[in-house]
Amino acid sequence: AELDRLLAAGVRFGLTLADAGYGASAAFRQGLSERGLAWAVGIPRNQKVYGVDVQLVPPTGRKRRPAPDQEPREAEAVLAELPWRRVTWRQGTKGPLAARFAATRVRVGDGATWGNNRHLPGDEVWLVGEWRSSGERKYYLSNLPPRTSLRALASAIKARWVCEQGHQQLKQE
Repeated sequence: AELDRLLAAGVRFGLTLADAGYGASAAFRQGLSERGLAWAVGIPRNQKVYGVDVQLVPPTGRKRRPAPDQEPREAEAVLAELPWRRVTWRQGTKGPLAARFAATRVRVGDGATWGNNRHLPGDEVWLVGEWRSSGERKYYLSNLPPRTSLRALASAIKARWVCEQGHQQLKQE
């Protein structure tokens, strides 16, 4: 509702950013997409995703609904198999800001429930992992276009830090 009020007031978004508290919500991500907004959101490492080549198989026997031809996998496991590249997304006051990133296109397991509390594949999006110098890993989804570079994905995701800093400063005022 808040986003709808802003859009009605003429506010335009370059990119909508959110932490995993919001990003874990399929309804939130789908609502952003339905409004035509580009987004990059944090997700939990166990977010279920499918490969982009997943197909729905027609029902057979007692099955009443189509089912995916592959099992969904956790985001963390999918990214663990990929090469991670060091990416610098901008210059900070103490030098370049960099971490290691991996990214691939997936279909998020956030469609209708089809069995054993599993969800059908939803839209195709970016799955991005960040491996910080501290060893901590973070995971993200983004609906930025398929041709988006890894550096542009990292820059978009890391833009949230500026928002967080501004929010912290406002709370202290």
